[in-house]
Amino acid sequence: MIKQFDLTKPGMTVDKAYKMQMKAGVYDAIIDKYRDPGTVYAFQVLEGEIIAGRDIKLAAFRHLQDLARAENKQVDFPFHYSLDKCREVLGFASLCPDPSTGIPLPLAEWQKALLCLSQGWRNENDERRFHRVIFSVARTNGKTYLTVILLSYQYLIASAGYSNQDMSYIAPVSRKRSLK
Repeated sequence: MIKQFDLTKPGMTVDKAYKMQMKAGVYDAIIDKYRDPGTVYAFQVLEGEIIAGRDIKLAAFRHLQDLARAENKQVDFPFHYSLDKCREVLGFASLCPDPSTGIPLPLAEWQKALLCLSQGWRNENDERRFHRVIFSVARTNGKTYLTVILLSYQYLIASAGYSNQDMSYIAPVSRKRSLK
């Protein structure tokens, strides 16, 4: 049974909620069916194999809970996770060259996971569930490359056949640069 958790209550943590769901067997079918980078990454984060902060743990937990809800075909949950869309975006990413070398770079696991989680979740009309991707990563860790992959994928593949599509890339800078 999929249980809802109030993670704002004292003593309740993401780790505790995950362990309760795992012990109850909620994720058994998910472990067998979903081997995509997004789901594997979520399990690795919540098992402590990958060190992550609370926000990443929350996203991983939401993903697993939502997979369980989708697998149980809950009527109040109109989304599904498309492994085909995950393969599609990862296939596209594997072709995108690094601007400096002209050769595609291998993606880190977190980058593959972000691509899958942002593009794999769909509604009943097979439209993306998430239309904004916000991620914060330290300098020189592949943000721009990943963002260009996402924007290019949306422009060239996902928006094919549509018109008047708006896309943007925002990168706030907190330090003022000298113009000298």
